[in-house]
Amino acid sequence: MLMLCILIYWGYSVLFVGFKDIPYALQQNYSIHEGVMTASYYPNQFEMDGRIYTKNPWTFSLEEGKVYRIYYLPSSGYVVDIEKGD
Repeated sequence: MLMLCILIYWGYSVLFVGFKDIPYALQQNYSIHEGVMTASYYPNQFEMDGRIYTKNPWTFSLEEGKVYRIYYLPSSGYVVDIEKGD
């Protein structure tokens, strides 16, 4: 029973959320947010204004306290581009 619950959770959190972003990715219709990067949790996750985003750790290097403009997929929060803010 526990294994079934884990599979259901994983299926929803990984597969379903990713599938919801497919139309946005194909149309390059990204959400945009500009704010201060407040925390870094893993090599690929960071927090900006209270929301956690996921990025490619080999592509983008961020510093806490700096302003960034991010372009991300709305359902998963996966960042596709980052620019330094003003």
